[in-house]
Amino acid sequence: MKSKKDLPKGWKDIILCTFREGGSKEKVLSDLGLTAYQHGVIAGDDEEYKEIFDRGWLLKKAHVHDVLLGNANGTIKGNAASAIFMAKNTLGWGDMPVKKEEGSVITDEIEGEVIKNKYKRSKNDEKKDVGVNVIN
Repeated sequence: MKSKKDLPKGWKDIILCTFREGGSKEKVLSDLGLTAYQHGVIAGDDEEYKEIFDRGWLLKKAHVHDVLLGNANGTIKGNAASAIFMAKNTLGWGDMPVKKEEGSVITDEIEGEVIKNKYKRSKNDEKKDVGVNVIN
């Protein structure tokens, strides 16, 4: 089992530089010669290693922001859509939930009642139901 003392010389620079350039966690671990499990054990046991890795991850986030802003203002040529997709997958970004404006739509509770009453079926219709709903 590897420990922090088994890391290559300059391990701090490897972590920080790779992340600063937008490298993945997998790239960093590969450059350090670690598996994901070994990384977890070292990060759990050594506060300095964990802090350097966390700082590197922040540098990666800053790199992604720089790329996206550069795409937006034209200073960096690239595909903003692919950068956003990558950020969603690797950094946990997500779309913000859409909030309904109050008063612009019928609330779900009232809307449900309106629909239920409008298309109310008789007991005989329920027995004939074959799985197809027809709305008149």
